[in-house]
Amino acid sequence: PGIGFKWTFGPKLPKIANQIEERLKSENITASVIALSYGEEDSCGNFLLYAIDLQLELNEQLIDETMNKQEAIKKVRSVIEHTEIRNLGNVRLIWQNSGETTSLKHDEIHTVSSEISYNKFYQQSTTEQSNSVFYL
Repeated sequence: PGIGFKWTFGPKLPKIANQIEERLKSENITASVIALSYGEEDSCGNFLLYAIDLQLELNEQLIDETMNKQEAIKKVRSVIEHTEIRNLGNVRLIWQNSGETTSLKHDEIHTVSSEISYNKFYQQSTTEQSNSVFYL
């Protein structure tokens, strides 16, 4: 137990994704959001969370009607900054119509980190899993 660690993706975190989607809607941005955990897994299958990656698919036709891409990116960044995510990983925006991608540097996004709230989100999202979950 506790040896032979390897990097791996963990479960999706739909509560975090839904929270971001709802906040974006209030900013007139419709997006499909995936929040995916990643970390290390030991030889017994115990998952150690390292960070959360976000992928947002945006429909630029809907955005172009109300704002340009740069304004949309600023609003997305602001929404993410006000979301309680401990250890934000990669943030990738995918523009559906053009297929272009925009990566936001996670070290430039300062999220509201609340370990208690984060752990609550994560534990609720993983209750159906049989593996033990540890936090780094």
